[in-house]
This record gives sequence, structure tokens and C-alpha cells, in this order.
Amino acid sequence: MALHMIKLAVGCADVATLQRHQKRLYATWRGVPAIAVTTRYQPTKAEQILSEGGSLYRVVNRYVQCRQKILGFEQYEDRAAGTKCRIWCDRELVLTQSMPRKAFQGWRYLQGDDAPPDMGVFRPGEAQPPKEMLSELQKLGLW
Repeated sequence: MALHMIKLAVGCADVATLQRHQKRLYATWRGVPAIAVTTRYQPTKAEQILSEGGSLYRVVNRYVQCRQKILGFEQYEDRAAGTKCRIWCDRELVLTQSMPRKAFQGWRYLQGDDAPPDMGVFRPGEAQPPKEMLSELQKLGLW
């Protein structure tokens, strides 16, 4: 199973807000359309994440709701904050089954067995059931 990362999408009430925020940050990394997610520390297991096709799962409003494939990592110097790391991700947001998650700082590793299954590519404007309803449907085995 692949090794992934999980990180809070701070200030985002839903996946549409996350996508709008990310659109302002669109970039190209090594000739590939990408988005850079900034964090303080580069993971020590970066090579494993890349070799196993890991993704960055995002906690949006207390629920894991989507993921993006990780393309690479890049350390850089910030004059005010010192060394930081960019996690370069695919621009495409893939919705996942909604999974409750308590708040945490920074990022964490997420084992493939613990990652929620995919629900399809996020398309702005498509109606999505409320995350609480999805969570209840999942508990009942109906979603």
C-alpha cells in the first residue's frame, strides 16, 4: 500500500473554496501543471511517497474530503522563516469518502490502508451531499 500525507486545508469551508484558493496559486513544476502546498518540514519518507504514488489528503472543515497526487518536493529558503518545503501536487482534486478527522498541526503520514476511497474528480458546481449526511450514509453502509 502507498504511503500518503494528510494536511489541513485551513480556512476552507468546503472543497470548492479549496479549489478557488488553489486556482490563484496555479504554477508549473518541471513542465507539468501543478499546485504548491507550503509546509515547514520536508518529510523524511519523501522518496517512499513518490515511488509509491502517494497523495496529499486534505482535511476540510474537520473531514478528509479530497486528495491530490504528489508530484514532488522542493526545499527553499524563506528570508523570514528559514528553510521550508513545497509539496508539488497535481491540480486535479479527487473527492474521497468523507472521513472525520481531528485537527492537528502541520502534516502527518497516512498509510494506504487508512486512506478513504475515491469518489471521483471534483467538478465545481456539482451538487454534493452535506459531509455529515455522507458520514452517516457510510456508517450505515449505504455510500
